Parts: sequence; C-alpha cells; structure tokens
Amino acid sequence: KLLDKALLAKYPESKGFRTHVISGVINIADPEAPILVLEFMSRTALTNYIEQRGYRIEMDLFPELTDIRGAIRWYEKDEEEFMEHQAKRKQTNSSDAELNKALAELNPELFGELET
Repeated sequence: KLLDKALLAKYPESKGFRTHVISGVINIADPEAPILVLEFMSRTALTNYIEQRGYRIEMDLFPELTDIRGAIRWYEKDEEEFMEHQAKRKQTNSSDAELNKALAELNPELFGELET
C-alpha cells in the first residue's frame, strides 16, 4: 500500500509492484513425502512444525508465510528475545501499523493520512 504510493510519486508511469511468495511445494517423485525446509512449507506444515516442537509462537500475530518462517527462525535462534518481541507485537497488534504510521509522518507528501 505504501510502496505503491511512493512508486507513483517517483515514477508516475508506474502501474504497481508485485512480489512472489512460495506458498507450498510438493515432491514430484513422492507427493506424500514431508517438506523439511521452512522456506518451502505450507501454512499447515508450518503450524504442525510449531506444534510438534512445542514452540510458543502465536500464529495469528504473524499473518504472512514469510512472517511465520521468520518467527520460527528467530525463536530457534533466541527464544527469550523472540518472546519479548512477540509480547510487544501482541500489544500493538501489528508492527506494520507502527511502521506505516512512521513512514506517513516522515513523508506526508507521499502518504497523506492513513486509515486507522
């Protein structure tokens, strides 16, 4: 949402911005084989991964697959630091909302007023 506005301000002929996210992968040789790499796991596989390991990650705080994968990696690297981050994210209900607000305040000519 913010990127589109910034691109249009800098490049008036811009039509938009598109990204791609891998949402799932299957093994062609054996479709029943589990995918063991986080980057290729579906939402269901990631949920199972978290539950099977007893990780205290609140999935609804991380709506995008890339967010969930990042949360898992962070949790595995430093559980205590991740839990502090998750608590803060839970308080604000969205770290993106804070970032969007800060960007809009710094660039009012690009973003104007954001919906709350």
